[in-house]
Amino acid sequence: MLAVFGAPDRLADHADRAVAAARDVAEALVERFGPEPSAFGPESFHFGIGVNSGPVVVGSVGGGGRLEFAVIGDPVNVAARVENLTGESGEVVQLTEATRCLLSGDRHELIPRGDFALKGVSEPVPIYALGLSLDESSSGVQKAPQARA
Repeated sequence: MLAVFGAPDRLADHADRAVAAARDVAEALVERFGPEPSAFGPESFHFGIGVNSGPVVVGSVGGGGRLEFAVIGDPVNVAARVENLTGESGEVVQLTEATRCLLSGDRHELIPRGDFALKGVSEPVPIYALGLSLDESSSGVQKAPQARA
């Protein structure tokens, strides 16, 4: 699923809204499905959210009765790559330096996770965890452990 903040109308606080929505979605998923992925059957199940910011092309694409709202651009692809990283790290929400730079204040606990080479991106991308992880002892989302080596 792709969520867009700041389109079609620009929003000065789009990064804050995106990170707040990511936190809300993560908390709702844990509440609904529980913190333990193996409870879903023999195959493991993980959900993750990648957040990135940048200029994109937004609008209706198509024709002949098949018009769809689309968001196109490198920031969309980077967000998808960051979401894929959550499966490797076990973290629920990760975001890029591009988004971190746009956040207002210190509302969010961000844990640096290092620079990652992402497919289709020429330079490594600094990644941050939102400070959430699944905790088996509760039905909610708890603070993530400190950075791993």
